[in-house]
Amino acid sequence: MIKKRINGQLLAQHIGDQMILLGFVNKVNSNGTSLELKTSDNMLVTVDLQEPIDSCLEGYVEVHGTVQSKSTVSCNSFVQFPPEMTEEFEFCATCSQM
Repeated sequence: MIKKRINGQLLAQHIGDQMILLGFVNKVNSNGTSLELKTSDNMLVTVDLQEPIDSCLEGYVEVHGTVQSKSTVSCNSFVQFPPEMTEEFEFCATCSQM
């Protein structure tokens, strides 16, 4: 199955589709079952996790999952990038597709 790399504005056009979304962790739900990402186009997206996380999750995260709505993604897996890898990372706020 092909996964598209999309930004926050494109979520509404891909409901039900598998996708990859890159964002910065804005906050993690207190019970660890979801998180809020700020995408490259400054959209806030709720990411529902399959299992609660029990570790600190911060910085840039790449989410692989299914678009549920224009602002919600169901996460199958994610990659957390170490801070030293993203120190000079430039988020492309004007890109329509990353």
